[in-house]
Amino acid sequence: TDKMIEFFLQEGVCEALVSFITQIPEELEGQDCKFEPSHEKENDIFKRPEPGGDVSIELKRSYKATMLLSNDHPVDIMLSYFAKKARAITNAIFKVFWRQAKGSLHHACRVIDHLLKHQADQVLDVIGASKESLDRFIKPMLRFAAYPPVCETLIVKMLTYPNSAGFCANEG
Repeated sequence: TDKMIEFFLQEGVCEALVSFITQIPEELEGQDCKFEPSHEKENDIFKRPEPGGDVSIELKRSYKATMLLSNDHPVDIMLSYFAKKARAITNAIFKVFWRQAKGSLHHACRVIDHLLKHQADQVLDVIGASKESLDRFIKPMLRFAAYPPVCETLIVKMLTYPNSAGFCANEG
């Protein structure tokens, strides 16, 4: 409904919704981190939900947020919302690849895929804006390249997108 979209367009609401998917620790959630914060044990990565694993309350919330943001048949008002918030969602959803995150990679990749389907130019503009932005988004994602949804999103969807030749064009 229009009232729901009005609510979602308020400052910080989009990021709060995406936080149900990324599951970043609270102490990092409010920070406007340009890059993944350093971690005391660089090789430690929190365990992520796996398909067929236990279904926690957090995973159920993540699923609901994922379905809201990546419905297979989005209504026009949601497409309008994506047009307005694609950059904010992109900035927030990629935090799922941080070591400290506990979110479902499958859910996050579904949202990224949906954004690429409907607002690819905005997503790729955010990711490929500079060398620093490529480091910010792609480096943490590469850590999970062996996971099928991450590999498919990175290789099949992002790098083979028709306009991805301009992906790194803004390195200036």
